[in-house]
Amino acid sequence: MTGGSTAKEYPAQYFSASTIAAVLNYPLWRASAVGQSGFRVVLQSANYPPVLTHVASAVPQSLAPYFHAFSPPYKGLAATVMGMSWARAAIFYGSDRGKEILLSMGFANTTATVLPPLVVSTAVHHGISGLWHGTSAGILKTVPKYCTAIFVKDYFERVLPPVDPESEHKDREKLVHSAIKSSAAGVAGAALTNPLDVMQSVHFIMSLAGTSL
Repeated sequence: MTGGSTAKEYPAQYFSASTIAAVLNYPLWRASAVGQSGFRVVLQSANYPPVLTHVASAVPQSLAPYFHAFSPPYKGLAATVMGMSWARAAIFYGSDRGKEILLSMGFANTTATVLPPLVVSTAVHHGISGLWHGTSAGILKTVPKYCTAIFVKDYFERVLPPVDPESEHKDREKLVHSAIKSSAAGVAGAALTNPLDVMQSVHFIMSLAGTSL
């Protein structure tokens, strides 16, 4: 947050932003899940609405997962968006609010930045008992991802020029700053943990099939 504002003043904005991000990223999440699982997507025209039938038959195989991900029907959209929205909002709001509290208590900036997302992301994704687990691919994925994302977001908050509260374009500048911080944080977190995403997908598929690695 900028301009002296604090996280506790904007809980609704955190949830709204998380919901919008989840909706917009749902097709990419579908494509990522398919790619990480190792499945080969075969487009069948009969599975798509008439307006997409001819397009589906002409899509190259390399683009098939993306065409499938962005095309209706969007099965599981509501459940996925609801799950991702509250989880992301809790992690980012809890991390920012936790950082403010730790800084006010005199903790070092590094500790205040890393500790809240470490605790909150583990608790959100794996429950309170997950704080005492340390070997699953899920924890190995989510904890570094959100710690990295929060660290990168805070870094850009420090290096980006502050928004002038008197500027007539201050709202647009705040939006641009938020987009830069969010994009950089998302890319950094995803790039770091993609191998562990693959591991988690493989473990999930194997558990459904009743087999082991």
